[in-house]
Amino acid sequence: GIFTSPEESKYRVTVSAVVGGMLPAKPGDILMKTSPVYAQIFLQTTTDIHRLPNRDMLRDEDYYLLVKEDEVADLSFSLVMLGGETLWLETGHVTTSKYYREAYDHRVTSI
Repeated sequence: GIFTSPEESKYRVTVSAVVGGMLPAKPGDILMKTSPVYAQIFLQTTTDIHRLPNRDMLRDEDYYLLVKEDEVADLSFSLVMLGGETLWLETGHVTTSKYYREAYDHRVTSI
């Protein structure tokens, strides 16, 4: 997501995320376990975060969120943004291993 402040103001930022297994498409289907993963979320601004009002209270980890598999992670903080300053969210995920499913004998192998 991207947010651009229309004027200098204090804003509350909240991000929540989860990664994990896929729910069955319909009742009676099998719950398919996905490959083990974790996600990373980074918040960045167009201005140096350490040079703006009230930014001295924030640490670099205040702009980073690690999302562990099957857990809800959240990040929440307040900051002052200047008019025209932009805050954006970038995400990435890492697969720690991959499951291979054979179509006919339903065998699952971890790669």
